[in-house]
Amino acid sequence: MAATESEIALRLLRLATWCRLIILMNAISRQCGRFVLLLAFLGCGGSRPLPTSPARMPTARSNHDAQEAQYKRARVALLERRVDDGVIMLDALCTAKFGRACARLGLMYEMAVGVPGDPAQAAALFTRAVPMIRTECERGSIVDCASLAYLYTFGKGVAQDVARAMAMIRPLCEAGDGPSCDGLASADVRLHHGLPKGVDPSTHYSEKGCTAGYAPSCVQFARSLKETGQARATALYRRARQVGEKECAAGDVYSCVALGQLYYLGNGVDVSHERAAKYLDFGCAGGDGASCAAVGLQYRIGEGVPLDRKRAAQLLQQACALKSEVGCKWLAQTQASDQGGPNAYTRGLLEKACTEGHASICTLLAALTAGTEGKDGARVLELLEKACAANDPSGCMLLATLLATGAGGSKNPERAAQLYEKACTAGVSKGCLQLALLHAKSGLKQNPKRAAQYVEKACTAGDSVGCIAVAYLYAEGIGVAKNAARAKKLFEKGCEDNDGDACAGLASLLVTEKDFVRSSTFYEKACSGGSVFGCSSLGYAYLVGRGVSVDRNRAQELLDKACDAGDVYGCLEAAKCYTGKKDATAALLRYERACAIGDAKGCRYAASFYANGPLAELANVAPLLEKACANGDLMSCTQLGRQYVEGTGVKVDIDRGSKLLEEACAKGDGNGCMTLAYVEMALPNAQAKSATHLRKAVSILEKRCSATETEDCRNLAFLLLEGKGGLRKNPLRAAKLFEKLCATIADSCTALGLLHAEGTGVSKDATKAAELYEKGCKGDDAPGCVNAGVAYANGSGVAKDVAKANALYKAACDLGNAVGCAFLRREP
Repeated sequence: MAATESEIALRLLRLATWCRLIILMNAISRQCGRFVLLLAFLGCGGSRPLPTSPARMPTARSNHDAQEAQYKRARVALLERRVDDGVIMLDALCTAKFGRACARLGLMYEMAVGVPGDPAQAAALFTRAVPMIRTECERGSIVDCASLAYLYTFGKGVAQDVARAMAMIRPLCEAGDGPSCDGLASADVRLHHGLPKGVDPSTHYSEKGCTAGYAPSCVQFARSLKETGQARATALYRRARQVGEKECAAGDVYSCVALGQLYYLGNGVDVSHERAAKYLDFGCAGGDGASCAAVGLQYRIGEGVPLDRKRAAQLLQQACALKSEVGCKWLAQTQASDQGGPNAYTRGLLEKACTEGHASICTLLAALTAGTEGKDGARVLELLEKACAANDPSGCMLLATLLATGAGGSKNPERAAQLYEKACTAGVSKGCLQLALLHAKSGLKQNPKRAAQYVEKACTAGDSVGCIAVAYLYAEGIGVAKNAARAKKLFEKGCEDNDGDACAGLASLLVTEKDFVRSSTFYEKACSGGSVFGCSSLGYAYLVGRGVSVDRNRAQELLDKACDAGDVYGCLEAAKCYTGKKDATAALLRYERACAIGDAKGCRYAASFYANGPLAELANVAPLLEKACANGDLMSCTQLGRQYVEGTGVKVDIDRGSKLLEEACAKGDGNGCMTLAYVEMALPNAQAKSATHLRKAVSILEKRCSATETEDCRNLAFLLLEGKGGLRKNPLRAAKLFEKLCATIADSCTALGLLHAEGTGVSKDATKAAELYEKGCKGDDAPGCVNAGVAYANGSGVAKDVAKANALYKAACDLGNAVGCAFLRREP
């Protein structure tokens, strides 16, 4: 299927992002990459004589010059992927005692570039190369001296001695060797002695390398000047292109890579993805894994090259085999997309790279292991421990998260806090935020003040999420003194930067200030900026007309959008809208969505839909109530207990039901106490116990009812009306409660109507009773419909109207009431 324009645009953006990442990785890791592929691939800029005294200069170099020319031809053959030709030429040169050819063959065997991987053969070739290269260096060859320095840097054929290597490289750079300067620009800052205070070694040496005519140095120097000297940077990029084309044609790997970067990003040249692919492919053939990854992605989407997923897979495999972390990640991700996960060969590459000390690959392996069906928590933790020990920030953060939550099978919040603290101290703002969450929510003893301090630290480090979190803390006064003005200022700054959550926070503050018009404007911006809270809040505003005109269709659209994005409030409000529209199926779907997210009320409301009305399916009720009860919803525990006692949708289990009711009652649910009392009334010798639970129920319900808990007020009213278990009847108080609740709970209207019909606690008034019955019926209370129908059938308080009575019976029948259906059938 052809990709849409939007899909293509997304892929291009993704590729551009990864290409920039690859370039950044090259800039960061060149000490372990540039020396390997630049200095050790030997003679990158040609053989330049080192100034020495005449007595030390060689007198006859014709044979050496011929070997140098042959070596260049071998390098070009390798870049053009004529591997067999290149290897034959290198082998012949090595046999003829051309040391750099032996060293290059050694690298090829070590990295499995063009030849099978063979560490023993590689080591033998390095050992053989050292005396030859040292001899040529002593004769005055800069390239051989640089190559010898590489061998000392990484201990190839000699004992590792980085300080000696740097001491050898520095005079080579001063003598005008560009590759040596470029190597110094990428080396550890601690190794640069003698530079004036305040001088950046990277900029200093990349400038010298560019002056010496080395393209990669010009690119690096231009990048450091890009923000402060745009015109000069552009001129440097152009110089890099000019000198780079010559050096690339002579077989210099990193000059080819530099050209690929220039043409892909359009630095100093017109963008040309076709030329970028050509030069990056040269870099890949020369052993640069990042180049293999970049051109592999181009083949993956057909950018500058024909779309060829098979070729892309080969290049990404080559990138990973060359220890390119980006290449390994993209290889694993593309195989996960295409075939559900990396194959055995790819896993082998990742395992090998991890074993050899590539920390981020260990982290990747851990993520892949965690994502498999038969995930091995112990193996995941082992890999992350290894990655973290090697100072991979992502590995440490992921390890801390698993230890904080116990998701890896081992919960250790104290260790997690140490890891987050380490990351936070090192300037990783997400470490500060996660540490704040540990102190604010779980794992450690809650300490809002410390949580606030870590969030402040993240904000100070420039983390926008941290700044928004700080704003919320000041808005609510959590861990800090409440400061609406500061919160507002932070929210305004974030909203100006188009952060949806910041706009939502600002809107919420405006709501507290009763500025509803402006709040709705910012909720709109928040929703457009991706804040689901902004969408649900704006939906509610349209639902009730707060700052905007009432628009139920727009409200429904926004609440559904928030619900689909995982916002519980959006789901619950959307469900209420659908209930009002008599669309039970749509309402149930929203409640089930809220339940799936983990909201106990959503589970309880979904259960009520299955328990009553047209969607009744009793087998579905208990599992939903179980989930809600497990999430702390006491009303669901009570309802579930009642079902076990009555055998409604489940097998009768008095013990299980009573236990659930006792737990709900003990935790403060008055309805649980009341239901438990009714259960005990039916048991022998349990009257005193029942009365105790009824008194406790009244006490709890009284307290909750005073806090406007409508369900509790209704149940309290029924208890006072019935006076069971030794409780004193109080019909007057019950009638007042029913009157108060009639506006929101339909069966309270029906109950109050019955009191007026009987004159219990209120005046006897048949007309008022009929009016209340009809009001209950309009609220979908089936008994109210039946009682109203009887009133019209008998002319009690209203004019006799059999047709109206019949309509009311039908309404009760439609609500599932058997009495209504029976009365309807007997009507003429």
